[in-house]
Amino acid sequence: MISKRTHDQSATIPSKKKTAHGYLQVWLVKAYATDILPLKLFANTITDALRQILNCFEKPICNAIMEGISNKIRRHTRLACGYRDVDFLHLRIYVLHGSKDILNGT
Repeated sequence: MISKRTHDQSATIPSKKKTAHGYLQVWLVKAYATDILPLKLFANTITDALRQILNCFEKPICNAIMEGISNKIRRHTRLACGYRDVDFLHLRIYVLHGSKDILNGT
């Protein structure tokens, strides 16, 4: 059952990618046909990144979790003015993310 569901989902991915590619191609033709320079520049950017944009339909990956962790560490680093040393800052970051294994030494 699971393999069938995975197979069915993977069968729709290329069709979604092809559909998106078709829509983008139509839009790019219309964008290049205009006399609006910023729109043409944006169309050039889309053309350069077309492969990466279409890959989102095959493997939808999001880096939001990593961005959130990076933001927390950045915020803690700004607040670290009064910390004794860098090791204490590292410990605070471990506590912030709940890394009990590192604090226990295991």
